[in-house]
Amino acid sequence: MSFGTKKQVRVPYDVHEPSGWADGVAGFAQRHLDGGAVVVLYGNCPRCGDLMDVELPIALQTGGLTVSAETDAEALGPPDRTGAGALAFPKTARCNCQMGHEGRPKEVGDGCGAFGTIEVG
Repeated sequence: MSFGTKKQVRVPYDVHEPSGWADGVAGFAQRHLDGGAVVVLYGNCPRCGDLMDVELPIALQTGGLTVSAETDAEALGPPDRTGAGALAFPKTARCNCQMGHEGRPKEVGDGCGAFGTIEVG
């Protein structure tokens, strides 16, 4: 997937959860920071097409687990949070692009208003 090549769409600022937005963000490329304690998802916002990212605090949410290239495909656990590996957690992500969006409040500063909850793990 190449980033920065998706056509940017001039959409007005609108706080809402577009259908399929969270699934699009969950499919972003990843990079690991702080020895895998934090995973950053990055790609083009499914709504406006500008670059955005989402930080996932893996170690903080799981009591110290980290992610590496070897463990990246392993699940943290089921969404019901029971049984072995019950460390999956929800993360509300929002567009934090730097594109200007008409109607965005000055105090907000970034994003097109799109958001959604992704299940991490």
